[in-house]
Amino acid sequence: MMSVGYGGALLFGVTAIAAWGAAVEIERGLDDNDPDYDEFRRSDVDRARNVSRVVGAMAALPLALGIAGSVMLTKRLEERRRFGPELRSLSSRKRAIQRELRYGLDVRPRAAGLTLSASF
Repeated sequence: MMSVGYGGALLFGVTAIAAWGAAVEIERGLDDNDPDYDEFRRSDVDRARNVSRVVGAMAALPLALGIAGSVMLTKRLEERRRFGPELRSLSSRKRAIQRELRYGLDVRPRAAGLTLSASF
């Protein structure tokens, strides 16, 4: 989630910067002596800037996705840190109970038995 978000934001961001750079380069090449040429170039500059703005705005969505993924990861790691020792003690207790049940002594009022089982 984070990699898709940040990767998409990076891709859209680079595209927006490239479109803005194209608009700046087109604007530098404008000729004040030729009004027809300038009119066509001016529309190219406006189009490149609009593309840059739209793609820049589109970069906000994957960026938000990446931030949300980071927040979720941080919360999950915090839960692991908080519950980690308790979970380790519970899992060792679980293993001890499983060993006891597999290799246990079964005593009943009329019979006694020894259960031995192993799994590989």
